[in-house]
Amino acid sequence: MRVDAAALGLIFSGISALVVVVGGIAALRQVAHLRRANELAAIGKFVEEWSSEEFSADRMVVRTELAEMLPEPQFFEVFRTDPRAHRIFRVANFFERLAFFVRRGAVSEDLAMELFAAAAILHWEMMREFVVRLRVHYKTQTPMEWFEDFAMRAPEWSAKNDRRAKRLRRDPKAPFRAQETPAPRPGAVPDEGLPVPEP
Repeated sequence: MRVDAAALGLIFSGISALVVVVGGIAALRQVAHLRRANELAAIGKFVEEWSSEEFSADRMVVRTELAEMLPEPQFFEVFRTDPRAHRIFRVANFFERLAFFVRRGAVSEDLAMELFAAAAILHWEMMREFVVRLRVHYKTQTPMEWFEDFAMRAPEWSAKNDRRAKRLRRDPKAPFRAQETPAPRPGAVPDEGLPVPEP
């Protein structure tokens, strides 16, 4: 029996192509797993920093003291020597770094927004005036621009990803708000039960 060399070559070529395709798919899956692992490691660092006692103290300074510091006429002249300055900058830089990681693709926007959208909105509201004065002082729009962008996109992301869009199941016995006893209708006499007969 004669074997056609051309047909044999075609079969081997097909098998080789199949091996290459399967290898390519496996490599792509491995790259995706590595990227996901790197992303989780990166976001884990942010979560760890956010949860630290020191960073909680930094956020407390922003919440309770920044608004009182801003009206001071010589704010930036004394700001660098104020021990609270480092804490305030650390909070702003946290969101700046997070937003930069998102824009450069190191962390997915969905993951970052899921964890920090509400915090970004809240902290931008508290720090907006500080950032504006910082930009005026240094005559540049650059400071905290990634933070600003992230905070501006967060409300839109939150609106699209509310609990209905997430399709989360809710326990009807655990409502968001405690149910209130309805008020009696105007003019209604409360039912006090039957009178107790006198002996």
